[in-house]
Amino acid sequence: MPRPPEPGATTMPCPTQTPLSVTEHQLVVLMTDYEHKPFVEPEEWCSLELDHGGDHYADLPFDHIVNDTEEVVWLRWSDDGATRHILTAMFCGKPCPDVATGDPHCRNPTGHAGQHSWTYDSQGIY
Repeated sequence: MPRPPEPGATTMPCPTQTPLSVTEHQLVVLMTDYEHKPFVEPEEWCSLELDHGGDHYADLPFDHIVNDTEEVVWLRWSDDGATRHILTAMFCGKPCPDVATGDPHCRNPTGHAGQHSWTYDSQGIY
């Protein structure tokens, strides 16, 4: 089932999700802090907007700070599933022109395709 649009959204989120492989799921569970381990899902939603073009990205649910930097751990995959990578990248961070709409900064990876996350996601991340 596709994700519904957020209230006040100007576009839709990407409806693509991918199951984590056993290895990916184990890695996420191992790297997730104790408090959040029960919430590790067996699949991830793409964080980008509908019809974004290019690869899909999902920020993985463990502590978003990597080696004392602002880097986030992402799963990147192609539409056909032929390529999958776990990588680190910064959040885009583009300020939202209307902070009242939700997260004050874009929560997609730097250099992402499509609109900024605050145009379709009032929470900033899925």
